[in-house]
Amino acid sequence: MEYPPDSGVLPYIFIILAVIFAGGFLSLLKTALACARTPRLHSLAEGGKKSYAGVLKLSEKSGPYQASLRIGIIFLEILSGIMGGIWLSKPLTVLLSNNTVPLAELLSVLVVTLLTVTAFFILGEVIPRQIAIAAPEAISAAFLPFIKVISIPGFPLLMANSGISGLFHKMLSAHASSHGMTEDEFRIALLEGEKSGIVESEERTMVEGVFYLGDRPVGTFMTHRSEVQWLDIDAGPEEARKAAESGGDQRYFPVADGDLDEVSGAVSVQDILQALLNGPWPGLKALMRTPYFVPETMSALKAFEAFKKAEANYLFVMDEYGGFAGILTVRNLIEEIVGQLSGAASDEEGILKQEDGTWLADGAANIDDMARALSLSTLADGHAEYHTLAGFILDLAGEIPRTGAFFDYNGYRFKIVDMDGNRIDKVMIAKLESDDGKERHN
Repeated sequence: MEYPPDSGVLPYIFIILAVIFAGGFLSLLKTALACARTPRLHSLAEGGKKSYAGVLKLSEKSGPYQASLRIGIIFLEILSGIMGGIWLSKPLTVLLSNNTVPLAELLSVLVVTLLTVTAFFILGEVIPRQIAIAAPEAISAAFLPFIKVISIPGFPLLMANSGISGLFHKMLSAHASSHGMTEDEFRIALLEGEKSGIVESEERTMVEGVFYLGDRPVGTFMTHRSEVQWLDIDAGPEEARKAAESGGDQRYFPVADGDLDEVSGAVSVQDILQALLNGPWPGLKALMRTPYFVPETMSALKAFEAFKKAEANYLFVMDEYGGFAGILTVRNLIEEIVGQLSGAASDEEGILKQEDGTWLADGAANIDDMARALSLSTLADGHAEYHTLAGFILDLAGEIPRTGAFFDYNGYRFKIVDMDGNRIDKVMIAKLESDDGKERHN
């Protein structure tokens, strides 16, 4: 690939530049194809532009085309470096030899190759990428036929690469352990990733939230029936209006026939207000929707599938006897993953730490929240039997306690400070100086 002494280097510079610009053109196409936005392509395709419809279809399986274009770019980059090292290094070699520079020929090849590769990087990659990013959809549509044709030579190499990679994978996997990563190992990997900065703290918290959902029944996260507002099926407009105005975060109300365990349907705040605005009150029978029931033992992760199947934002949770246990919303579960959402109550609603170090909690407080607040994991060990602090105390007492009764459990004293009939309303929790085990005092 030597050139005659009298021909000069200019023709070879033009040839190398042509190779660089060819690589730049491929880089332009690859970047445009990778950056084409699907929503934008949908909009342009619906406007009757067939070329954009073609790009949209190609983008669904653009991986092989992008890889093939990348092979072409690498090939042209290597070719330009070789051509520069062979064709343009000779004048520099002569110059260095005249100045008695050691290893003049090798040094000339290295310098010229480095300059050629740098030129390729700037003219063949950086600049074309910036141009493509500015208008990826238009460029992809304009050169769609060329993209399809120019990618064909790279497909055999991709197939060969895929075959070789698959062979090595089989060889290596034959000696690998057959069992997958356990949940504990995954948690440790997350912690290590957080420490090294690979995983953000918020990301780890969200993944931990998903694991937490997988280990808990929906009864843990629902709004308990004692806190649920409901409407009688014969309720008039004034009663419905008051419920809609005082419902707070509750957006759906069970509609029952005289008793909450006789749920007939559900009505939303929006439907109530709309009916009140439209004129004569049609009655709740006309407004209510089909209720969706799930057992309180259903896992929280399966509840997501139930939400999708029901196409609703709420589920009515039933206890083991078929009675109404509470309401579960999508928001309840999402907050367990991402944390408290604006406008929502605290994750540990009904649990208040006082200045003297004691805790004042509602009987309906979530038992897992209570366990976290007290750093007492054993408190939630029986979560399959109970989901609230009141349920825990009833399980501990074996009967309905009276106001003033207290119980010692694993270093904490739980004292009943208020009863609402047979329902435990308020509980005071204090840490004991010594753990006397489980003991009841009246």
